[in-house]
Amino acid sequence: MHFFCDLPYVASKKLFDFLDYETRLSLRKCSKRTENLVDIFPACFTSLRLSTYPFSMEFWQKSTGRRFDCSLTNFLHIIWWEALLGIFFRTVDETTIEKTVNKMGMVLQDNNIKIKNLVVSFIHKVPGMEDVTQEQIHLVSNLSKMMLASLNHQLIVENFTMFYCGNQDEVMCFLPFLKPGYLKKIELVNCGTGDASLDNVMNLPQVVKAKEIKIRNIPRNRMPLESFWNIPIVHLARTNINFQEVNSLIQHYFQLDTFEYIRLSAAEMNWFPHDSPTFDDGENRKVMIVKGPKFAIKIIHQMDGGYVTLTKIPLPY
Repeated sequence: MHFFCDLPYVASKKLFDFLDYETRLSLRKCSKRTENLVDIFPACFTSLRLSTYPFSMEFWQKSTGRRFDCSLTNFLHIIWWEALLGIFFRTVDETTIEKTVNKMGMVLQDNNIKIKNLVVSFIHKVPGMEDVTQEQIHLVSNLSKMMLASLNHQLIVENFTMFYCGNQDEVMCFLPFLKPGYLKKIELVNCGTGDASLDNVMNLPQVVKAKEIKIRNIPRNRMPLESFWNIPIVHLARTNINFQEVNSLIQHYFQLDTFEYIRLSAAEMNWFPHDSPTFDDGENRKVMIVKGPKFAIKIIHQMDGGYVTLTKIPLPY
């Protein structure tokens, strides 16, 4: 074990990048010196994936090519067992879910662990079993929330993606427990009702301090534009915003000077007002440039694609 302790810092760091999670646990038990090295060079997971159907929790390390599965049974067993419980007994395996969440919590107790991509998938996939799947989603989300709340730190996550069933409470079970500032990209995909709201989510410091956010399937009346004033890059899929609203948004962008790019839906062919100073760029796109005190914003309406993009450009353009 002296081999690890005598290496230069840079060499030790590169070596520890290729150690999987189980090996790190073994090194912690070897000696106090190797335990300190494990703490100095924390585990970096490429992804942590949590899915409710079939139920699974899995860590992945690209550098080692190894997966660390928190599930207590193999993947095929999970599928068959969940189908049996759902079809014949209309219930879920609460014990397995609780033990698996606890196992994941043991891994996340290390406050130095870094996760590049956290992906949570709460989707109804099986016709006729929506009630059972919803019960499983409710159980997994609440157990995960209690587990994350019990940690004495926020998770260091770079990118967060969640497929949820229209209830922002599902998102609130995870997003508030991620470290603001370090979290750069957030993607939220509403796979449930079209009347869902994200008002509580959009006020979180994790969202306000994010570099980029993507939101899909949220109606305009549930999406306050002031939520995006400070976020540099925004994608709003299937959320229609008219020209007057965009013009108001641009004025705030000029004042705050944090804007880089936004994309939103625009199904109308005549999205620009008829008296707007637009021009055709020859690619079936109408373009308009709005000048500000420090930079300009280029508005492009892709008419055949049904979307509008706003891009920051320097002065003079």
